[in-house]
Amino acid sequence: MPQLPTPEQAFELYRANAKMALDVINAAIEGTAKLRKLQFEGEEEARSMQKKAVRHAAEASDPQALMAASQSVTQEAVEKAMQYWGQMFDMIVEIQKRLFTLMEEQMSGMPGAKEAKAALSMMPDLRQAENLVKAMQGVMSSGGSAFESMQRVMGDFAKMTGPSAPGVSR
Repeated sequence: MPQLPTPEQAFELYRANAKMALDVINAAIEGTAKLRKLQFEGEEEARSMQKKAVRHAAEASDPQALMAASQSVTQEAVEKAMQYWGQMFDMIVEIQKRLFTLMEEQMSGMPGAKEAKAALSMMPDLRQAENLVKAMQGVMSSGGSAFESMQRVMGDFAKMTGPSAPGVSR
């Protein structure tokens, strides 16, 4: 029969678990704040680019000037979109690594650590999503804004990875 922990041991175990949970929560909150900041900056950039596109279209004196302005704005939008989503995916991978490393370090001495590590290894590795960023160039269309197109792509990506991400509730 297993020996029950003393009250002092039980309290220390409780404290260690509470600290581990707090560290994971803090890391998740920090990561979320970084993602939200980047998302806000992206939205502001999209608004700025939309104003610029409208200004260039209004200043066009003939159809050729309008086409040239459209091509210039579209090229800039694609470049900015690729930069934005590259940063977003890098940040997500960084957050994922930080959380997994934190949990692994804190749980290494606990019973069941091997099982938890095996479960974490089943989580998707978002570095593979870098190919998605490259493929997004083909998604950009002249009929909608780059930001809306990227939102649709991210929605599709979230649906694609949703069922394969254990423990992630929607």
